[in-house]
Amino acid sequence: MSINWDVQDKSVIITGGAGGIGLGMATAFVKAGAKVLIVDVNDSALTQAKKRFGVFRNH
Repeated sequence: MSINWDVQDKSVIITGGAGGIGLGMATAFVKAGAKVLIVDVNDSALTQAKKRFGVFRNH
């Protein structure tokens, strides 16, 4: 199934984005060209997610 999202250069915030469905959604949005902010309480998983996508800004 393919969904055509026009999110190029849009900003997206994903809570729980370091694993599971949140990580899957973050991956989809990044591939679609969105600017993605991932937030998660699991610091080690968040670090791995940042490595996966590359960190452009670390706040």
